[in-house]
Amino acid sequence: MLEGVGRIYRSGRSTIIRVPFEVAKDSVFPFRQGEEVTVQIVDGELRVVAVLKRQVEVAEILSKQ
Repeated sequence: MLEGVGRIYRSGRSTIIRVPFEVAKDSVFPFRQGEEVTVQIVDGELRVVAVLKRQVEVAEILSKQ
Protein backbone atom coordinates (compact mmCIF):
# COMPACT_ATOMS: atom_id res chain seq x y z
CA MET A 1 0.00 0.00 0.00
CA LEU A 2 1.38 3.39 -1.00
CA GLU A 3 0.86 6.06 1.63
CA GLY A 4 1.60 9.75 2.09
CA VAL A 5 0.59 12.71 4.20
CA GLY A 6 -1.95 15.09 2.67
CA ARG A 7 -3.70 18.22 3.87
CA ILE A 8 -7.21 19.62 4.09
CA TYR A 9 -7.87 23.16 2.80
CA ARG A 10 -11.06 25.20 2.91
CA SER A 11 -11.80 27.56 0.04
CA GLY A 12 -15.11 29.41 0.12
CA ARG A 13 -17.88 26.82 0.20
CA SER A 14 -15.58 23.92 -0.77
CA THR A 15 -13.02 21.80 1.02
CA ILE A 16 -9.99 20.57 -0.92
CA ILE A 17 -8.13 17.40 0.01
CA ARG A 18 -4.52 17.49 -1.16
CA VAL A 19 -3.18 14.07 -2.16
CA PRO A 20 0.62 13.78 -2.13
CA PHE A 21 2.18 13.65 -5.61
CA GLU A 22 3.92 10.34 -4.84
CA VAL A 23 0.54 8.71 -4.22
CA ALA A 24 -1.27 10.38 -7.14
CA LYS A 25 1.41 9.43 -9.69
CA ASP A 26 1.32 5.73 -8.77
CA SER A 27 -0.04 3.50 -11.55
CA VAL A 28 -2.81 2.14 -9.30
CA PHE A 29 -4.12 5.59 -8.27
CA PRO A 30 -7.79 5.30 -9.32
CA PHE A 31 -8.53 8.93 -10.31
CA ARG A 32 -7.69 11.34 -13.11
CA GLN A 33 -7.44 15.11 -12.89
CA GLY A 34 -10.86 16.73 -13.10
CA GLU A 35 -12.73 13.44 -12.65
CA GLU A 36 -16.07 13.69 -10.85
CA VAL A 37 -16.25 11.76 -7.59
CA THR A 38 -18.78 10.93 -4.90
CA VAL A 39 -17.61 11.67 -1.34
CA GLN A 40 -19.14 9.73 1.55
CA ILE A 41 -18.50 9.31 5.25
CA VAL A 42 -19.01 5.65 6.15
CA ASP A 43 -18.43 4.35 9.67
CA GLY A 44 -16.31 7.40 10.48
CA GLU A 45 -14.06 7.03 7.42
CA LEU A 46 -13.93 9.12 4.26
CA ARG A 47 -14.76 7.23 1.06
CA VAL A 48 -14.11 8.78 -2.36
CA VAL A 49 -15.55 6.90 -5.34
CA ALA A 50 -15.20 7.78 -9.01
CA VAL A 51 -18.69 8.45 -10.38
CA LEU A 52 -18.19 6.26 -13.46
CA LYS A 53 -17.02 3.31 -11.35
CA ARG A 54 -19.99 3.73 -9.05
CA GLN A 55 -22.40 3.71 -12.00
CA VAL A 56 -20.81 0.51 -13.32
CA GLU A 57 -21.11 -1.16 -9.89
CA VAL A 58 -24.80 -0.23 -9.66
CA ALA A 59 -25.40 -1.55 -13.18
CA GLU A 60 -23.71 -4.84 -12.24
CA ILE A 61 -25.86 -5.19 -9.14
CA LEU A 62 -29.04 -4.48 -11.09
CA SER A 63 -28.11 -6.97 -13.80
CA LYS A 64 -27.73 -9.74 -11.18
CA GLN A 65 -31.30 -9.29 -9.93
